[in-house]
This record gives sequence, C-alpha cells and structure tokens, in this order.
Amino acid sequence: MQNWKAILQSNRFYFGILLITFIVVFVSFFVPRKSEYSLGTVTIEGKVIDYKIDGNFLSMIVEAQEKVQTFYYFQTEEKKLYFLEHLGYGTTVKVEGIMESPESNSIPNTFNYQEYLYYQNITRILNADFIEITEKAHGIYVFKNSLYQYLYHKKYGDYLLAMVLGNTDFLDHSMVRQNGISHLFAISGMQITLFAKILSKLLKRFGSKKEIGIFFLLWFYAFLVGFTPSVLRAVLFWSYQQFNRKFQLKLSRNQIFVFVLCTVLFFQPFAVMDLGFQYSFLISFVLMQMHFYKNYLKSSLQISVVSFLVSLPITASNFYSVNVLSIIWNLFFVPFVSFVFYPCCFLSLLFPFMEWLLGWCITIFECVNVWCASVSFGMLVLPKVPLVWWVFYSVLLGLCFYQKKVSYFIFLIIFLLVLKYQVKFSNHAYVYFLDVGQGDASVFISSHQQEVILIDTGGKITYHQEEWEVRSQRIDQGETIKTFLNSLGISKIDIMVLSHGDVDHAGNALSLLQQMEVSQIVMNRNSKNALEKEIEGEYSQKVEDSISSEFFQIEDFTIDKVYDENDASLVLKISIYGNSFLMTGDISQNIEKKLLNENIQSTVLKVAHHGSSTSTSMAFVKKIKPSYAIISVGENNLYGHPSIRTIETLEKVGVPYFLTSQDKTIWFEITDKWMKAFRLQ
Repeated sequence: MQNWKAILQSNRFYFGILLITFIVVFVSFFVPRKSEYSLGTVTIEGKVIDYKIDGNFLSMIVEAQEKVQTFYYFQTEEKKLYFLEHLGYGTTVKVEGIMESPESNSIPNTFNYQEYLYYQNITRILNADFIEITEKAHGIYVFKNSLYQYLYHKKYGDYLLAMVLGNTDFLDHSMVRQNGISHLFAISGMQITLFAKILSKLLKRFGSKKEIGIFFLLWFYAFLVGFTPSVLRAVLFWSYQQFNRKFQLKLSRNQIFVFVLCTVLFFQPFAVMDLGFQYSFLISFVLMQMHFYKNYLKSSLQISVVSFLVSLPITASNFYSVNVLSIIWNLFFVPFVSFVFYPCCFLSLLFPFMEWLLGWCITIFECVNVWCASVSFGMLVLPKVPLVWWVFYSVLLGLCFYQKKVSYFIFLIIFLLVLKYQVKFSNHAYVYFLDVGQGDASVFISSHQQEVILIDTGGKITYHQEEWEVRSQRIDQGETIKTFLNSLGISKIDIMVLSHGDVDHAGNALSLLQQMEVSQIVMNRNSKNALEKEIEGEYSQKVEDSISSEFFQIEDFTIDKVYDENDASLVLKISIYGNSFLMTGDISQNIEKKLLNENIQSTVLKVAHHGSSTSTSMAFVKKIKPSYAIISVGENNLYGHPSIRTIETLEKVGVPYFLTSQDKTIWFEITDKWMKAFRLQ
C-alpha cells in the first residue's frame, strides 16, 4: 500500500499518464474512422441513446453496429403521439431509410455539422422512411424515461428539463448566449457540489456509509444527464477526493484534477473538442490556482473576470463575439441560478405545491435576461485568427495572473485591439457568394473593411402546416450569416440590398436586422409584397430607393414600372479595382433584352433566377462577356435548377461557372493588380 501511495504522490506518475493520454488523443485524431455501413438503402436495429421530437420532426441517435444520427418526419399526428408515448432512452428500434454521409458547413467559419457528429463518433446519418419500436426500454432507462416525461409535461417543463437533466432542447438560447450566460444551463461542478451537500444532509443518519450512497446517487445522476464532460469532471473529482480522503493518500487538488482529466480523455478522446469540456476543465483548473479575496463581492467579481478572460479564446474561436458585460451579468445570474433557481427546481419536484416559487424565479430570470439583452454596447466582435494568436494571448494572460505587473495588462489590451482590428489593415477587397441553399446572398467588402454591402439574405420557403407539425426551433440562417460576418471581424452592415421580396432572397432580412446593426436598406422601386412591406414598416427610417457607395462604383440598371415580382428585381453592376459584378436577381429574358443596350459588360455574372430556363439568354451572356458565372442554387431542389439550357449556354460561350450546390460558398479576393477565385468545397 505504501508503494502505491508513493507512486500516486509522485509528479512523475502524473506526467506519465498525461503523456499516455496525449498519445491516445493524438492517435484518435489521426487514425481515420471508417463506417460499418455502406451508403444507400439500409435497415438497422439498435438502441436509442438520445432523441428529440419537435413538431413533425424526430431526431435520434441509434446505437447499432455504430452510432447513427437518424432523422424522420411524421406523416400523421397519430404517429407522432404514438412515438411521444412509447419512444424513449434505451428503446430498441428498427429503422429503414437512406444512409448518407453528413455534410460539412457550406459557409466558411460557421457550424460544421460533419465535424460535430464525428467528434461524437458518428460518421453516418440515416434519413428514415420507416421506424418501428421493437422493444421497450428496461432497467434504469425506465426511470430516466419516466422522469423525462414527467418533467416534459410539467408547467415549466422547458426550464425543469434544462436545470434538472441538462436538456436545453426546448429553450430559446438566443438571449442567454448573447448575454454570455448560456453556461448556466449546463449541469456543472457547482450544481454537483450543491447536490452532493444536499445528499450529505439527507443521508446524515447513515453515518460513514453515507459516502457510498452519495457515490451511487451522483453516478446515477450523471447517467440521467447523459455523462456530459462537465458532469463527469465534477462527479469524478468528488469520487477521487473521497478515495483520497478514505485511504489518506494526501494527493493535492492539482493531482486529482490531472487524474480526472486523463480519465475522461482516455475513455472519450474526442471530448477535448466539446465546448463543455473546454470551458469546464480550463476555467476550473485556473480557478484552482487562484487566491481569492475574503470579501464575497470582491471574490465574485474576481471569479467572473478570471472566468471571462480564460474562456475568451474558446468563445471567440467558436462564436467570434463575446459580451464584455457578461462579467457584470454573471455577478447576478451565477448566484441566483445556483442558489435560488436550481434548488427551486428540485423543490417544485419534491413539493408540487411550491411550483409558484419556481414560476417566480423564472419571471425574475426572464425579466433580467431581457433587460440585459437590450444593452448591446458590450458586444465585442473578434475575427477568426490562427491558433497561435490565442496561444500568445494565453501566455500574456498567464503573466498577468502570476506577475501582476501593469505592463503585462497593457500588453494584453494592446494585443486584443490588434487582434480585433488586424483585418482592417488589408487593402484587399472581397466578394462572397454564400451558399444559402435555394436562395441568394452575396457580400461585398471594400479594402480595409471600410464598407460592407449585403445583397439579398437568402431564406427558406415555408408551407402551411398544422399546429402539431410546427417546430419550435429551426436553424436560423440569418444567425449563420451573422456568424460568418463576425468571423471576418464585421459587426455592421453598411448597406443591405434586397433585390426583391421573394422569401429566398429576403427571408432572412428581419432576422439579420434584429441581430446586426444595418445603416441603410435598399429595396426595389416597384410594387412590394407583404414581406417587403413588413421590413419597410419596421425600419422605415433606414429604407432608401437608391444606392450609393463611397468605396464601390455602383450602376443601377433596374427597369422600373414592372409588375412581375421577379422582373422587378434590382439589377446592379458593382465595380472595384477594375473588376465588376453584375447582380441580376431573378430577372427573366424579357428584362435581359431591355438591358442589351446598357453598359453591362462585367467580370462576374451572378446568373439570374438560380439558373432557371427563363433567364440567361445567349445574347445576354455574350453582351456581358463574363470571366466567371455564379449560380446560387440549392442541392436537389424541387425546381430542377439550374436548367440544362442555362448550363449549355454558359458552356457554348466558354464561361467558367460555379454552382453553390456543388462548390458551396464561392469568393473572390481582389487587389488593384489581380483577382483570384476560391471555393469552399
């Protein structure tokens, strides 16, 4: 036993297991994982380890020969109700459908779904045509499902699921993320510690055996919340501490921390890419090294500042914006959620007559959350930079913490300013044609980012649905565009141009206008549809009929007094550094004929109407003489775009073309001497 104590107390032992863990993680990343399933029509049978039913949409992870992300659309309300009642964690299902490989992000620097699944050991997605429940859940899954169903049907089910089980599927994340407090809805060390203390009080009469009871209850709770990295860290740390105390190993907190870290990564190497893991382990480790003020307010502010600065590289690298005011907001939200909101959730479960108290907590939380979100001046946009920048930041931050010299803090502030504004040092201009599916969205960025013009916003056409079919959460493409712009260091759109009011061109406009500062909105001068009128009504002070620019040369060839919505599209020729881009909206060949006598020769043609056969005549293309053509079109769209005729026209004239459905986002980098084309795919 003494030998084991000596080994466990030796720092060499921890360097050794760190090295082994590093090798395991390294090998996991560089050894490609192959799927057991081939692409195409398949039938699989396996256990459901996670699922969500939202509207007519079912998303679940099925563990068969390997984990498979599965999607299914309910055709009837009866089918949905059946699955709501019978589907659960641990249920065995038989699924038939089309097996596919997940796609990566189609817009640079945005959420990469393929990587996200890969780091969960998922390499295949199954679009299901048929699902059958072949075996009900059993064992401890029965309790988990019963608790989930109970919480789901409670009055404040969305908050109870988040606070008790860490399930945030039914919460609106927009404001909590904007305020920098989304971490409060992840079950973390503070909640586990509080839970352990409550259990210790409740099991006090069991004497020395209470630790055994707490141990099993904590691990059972970890199972209920899905063994997330932050929960694993807290439960493992508590477990190792008890082991350390019982056998008098005299291990330091840092040694226990390293042992916890290696345990998690040895069994889940890809956890290192999980944001919860990164936040939880990094912040916890740094706070463990700190000496805090005895005064509660001072120590709370110290923890908030340190946590913000330490987590800044993680937040900025993933979301490209941080809320500096979250330092202040967390002074209220952290103690309120940890010591009032969180306990009230459990009290309302144990004593349902106290549900009013939980409602009171939610009202306070939401009111303060809304007020904080209305204060927007604290948002700091930081562009995407190489990892080495954040390594240098971390070194500077470490010097600030340990040397406590004013000069280091000054260097840190200067470094952050350089990081934020370095994108403005470039004299290159950029033009992006974003892949927004079956829609249009283009971004023009002048040299030194002096002006940003967004032409169309993309948008998804929606159809009438019954109440049971409507999903509470949808992918906000406007937020995706905002994330992309933030990744370039852009926090403001100078001019938003909406070529016309079709949803696939202007559907994300309202979302973007709510999330970003926009100085000017330019709309077509013909009759407007309901969407355009709504935008014009809410932002009338920003709407203009004509477009002018200080840094781009813009010529407007729009044909006025046109009553067809597509033909009413704005037609703009935008030039910079001697290169020009002809933006044609959805005009037809009738409008193209009227433009043949205009100065429409351009370097790049944005092909009208997604390559429809109604546009892009041979005469029009010959008149433009483009070096490139861009067709913004959705993959496997219902309209059959682009038409074969349009492709043949471009090929006959000898114009190289890009399709966003194949090439994803396409962009041009332009200087006064050259222009280069790039594509994401």
